[in-house]
Amino acid sequence: MIFADDIAICATSEQELQTIISVFYYTFKEFGLQMNLKKTEILHQKSSTEHENKEASNIEIEGKELLVVSEFKYLGTLISDKATLDVEIQARINKATTAFWKLYQRVWKKKAPHTSHKSTNIQNNDLTLPNLRLRKLGMDSKAHT
Repeated sequence: MIFADDIAICATSEQELQTIISVFYYTFKEFGLQMNLKKTEILHQKSSTEHENKEASNIEIEGKELLVVSEFKYLGTLISDKATLDVEIQARINKATTAFWKLYQRVWKKKAPHTSHKSTNIQNNDLTLPNLRLRKLGMDSKAHT
């Protein structure tokens, strides 16, 4: 998958991944582009038959070993080596909780806005503005009388 300057490469074996990354690296080089090896990471998602203690991938470019990580963010989505969405779901729940808490603190926790304008009629769920009257539950608008 390629999006702007982000690329995610999928391979079925370590040897296949090494070949694909090498082809990308040298093709980029031919066109005057440079792959940032400090930002290039390897994530190995183990299959259900692989042992948990299997050695990490050893992918190299020009003698430099690429960093192996257990999770990374690609286009805003957290991808983990467990091949599940648990980490991503928890991250999104945390973001939603933070956003809700900020909204709660700024809006809902505060008392109702105070107004000294005499054209607010809370008793009938109406809001009367100088030339317009809007019903809270209706779609009608009437000229102010």
